Amino acid sequence: MELRTSTYTYLLGCPRTKTGVLIDSTLDRCEADLKTATEMGVNVKFALETHIHADHVTGAKKLKSLKSDIKSITGAASCECDRVIKDNEIIQIGDLQLLCLHTPGHTKNCYSFVTVPGKEMVFTGDALLIRGCGRTGKPIFFFCLKKDFQEGNYKLLHKAVNEKLFTLPDDCIVWPGHNYAGEVQSTIGEEKKFNPRLGNGKGVEEFGKLMDDVHKRIIKPKFLEYSVTNNLKGGKKRGDVGIFENFFFLPSSSGLFKEQNKLSNDRCKCGYCRCFKKFVTLQNGFQLVLQIIYTVKHLVGKQNIPFF
Repeated sequence: MELRTSTYTYLLGCPRTKTGVLIDSTLDRCEADLKTATEMGVNVKFALETHIHADHVTGAKKLKSLKSDIKSITGAASCECDRVIKDNEIIQIGDLQLLCLHTPGHTKNCYSFVTVPGKEMVFTGDALLIRGCGRTGKPIFFFCLKKDFQEGNYKLLHKAVNEKLFTLPDDCIVWPGHNYAGEVQSTIGEEKKFNPRLGNGKGVEEFGKLMDDVHKRIIKPKFLEYSVTNNLKGGKKRGDVGIFENFFFLPSSSGLFKEQNKLSNDRCKCGYCRCFKKFVTLQNGFQLVLQIIYTVKHLVGKQNIPFF
């Protein structure tokens, strides 16, 4: 577990072939996790992500630099990876199989992974937590901000959990992406009964109102500034990302700064390019002000509230 963000990483291996996968690795812990796997005789072949994380930097790219035959896998086509999965696709790990279930709502491209054919375990990321779930966010339209930052949607999450996760066997073990109280696992049956957000047949609108109340009590993750941008690139060291690149994404893509660099190296003098450069300059100034405010806020001791 990565202690600063209470992020769980899972090592799953095939007993016969010793082939393994690391699920939701973190930059700070991935080297130690790979060493542990090696000591256990597990040959890690895959770095699997449940979603693009906002509270920590993935260890996928570092794992690949440490072991060249590791392949990174995610459900987000916008992320730099070796393989993009789809709903109901199977990942083969030696004799083991993981069924990929698209469970959006916390983010647009959340996936949960079920061991098949027995469906004994499910790795839910932030879609379903122990007695909770990941935040769903509210649509934000301001300047060029992307809707929320990961396109959360309470209706999609309610549908995904009820139709895909709560239909798994009651004794299926739930391995969540986080737990801030130190709990490790639950079961589908327990969450159907006792989950205060999604259990006991809670309706979609009731769930939506509950999540609105949750969002009023939490702030953005402490490490949001570099986590999302780095994770879209498959994970990089924090210092590799520039100050302006850490904040905003265009509605259609995250390529604003690639476009900015392209234009800055261009000698085109057309009106569009001149206007675009002015727009980028204005936006960067706005981002710098927010960066200063956010930095000062944390320097004076404001603590991070767990992001769930």
